[in-house]
Amino acid sequence: MWGTSISDRSAATSNPTGRRTIRAVSTASQADVNRMQGVAEVAFAELVPLLPETDWDWHGNLIHPHEKAAPVWLQVQQWPTAEDRALVNVPEPDRLLGLHDPSRDLILIFASDTLAGGMDARRVLYHELGHAIYDYPDIASATTDSSLASAPEMVSRPHREFTDDCPVCQVFERSAVAYGLVLMLDPRALLYHRIPDGWGGTIPLARHRIAQAQALLPIAAPLIPDQWMVAELDSRLAEAQWALSGTLSVEDLGAATHALYRALDGAADVNGSFWASHPHS
Repeated sequence: MWGTSISDRSAATSNPTGRRTIRAVSTASQADVNRMQGVAEVAFAELVPLLPETDWDWHGNLIHPHEKAAPVWLQVQQWPTAEDRALVNVPEPDRLLGLHDPSRDLILIFASDTLAGGMDARRVLYHELGHAIYDYPDIASATTDSSLASAPEMVSRPHREFTDDCPVCQVFERSAVAYGLVLMLDPRALLYHRIPDGWGGTIPLARHRIAQAQALLPIAAPLIPDQWMVAELDSRLAEAQWALSGTLSVEDLGAATHALYRALDGAADVNGSFWASHPHS
């Protein structure tokens, strides 16, 4: 069963430039905790469907992310206790933003340290959920200021620069652009109950980018070792094109955004398959 923990936009204040910034506080009130909890329920509802059916963990084992995530509890707490700090060896005065305790299938987000560091608790949540799903099942993990600010272990495979003569790169790029366009449009359309000024043509442009990805995929396909990934991406691009077709209502944008995410995820799989066999191309 899913619990909760995430920061919300009510933890932000305006600065002199007029931009919204995350509020830095020394302690979190129960109201802060409650707001984080409420927003988290929405965040999980959006996150869980995006987990792949199967994947490889960080140690090379085939896993089912949905099954790994299902028993995890997520809870927001005002501050870390001495026992929490001892579990993950993070002493005072270091900020402890969150942790994963595998013995209890529990992810904790600590509101005071998260807000004091000016951090977005969603990043803490995703960081720890990554450990819960993809790391060794019996090792506790922690999120601190430094672990979110930099992650030296996160390195990409050696990869040449993007060029327009690489059809695999272009399929990924077109899919990413289409997803980004609709992802940014969706909350604005919900807010205004229409396509807001300046965003007209976003859906046709996203549809055009998906059409380009569809046209490029047969050119890229012979280069991909895992042909089942090509077939899956072809299906997901068709699904995305269908989701963008016709006259869309504001409510339809949610389904379209999800379809475009699936297409981008499939393009990433194809991209990864290619570069795994061409690491220095």
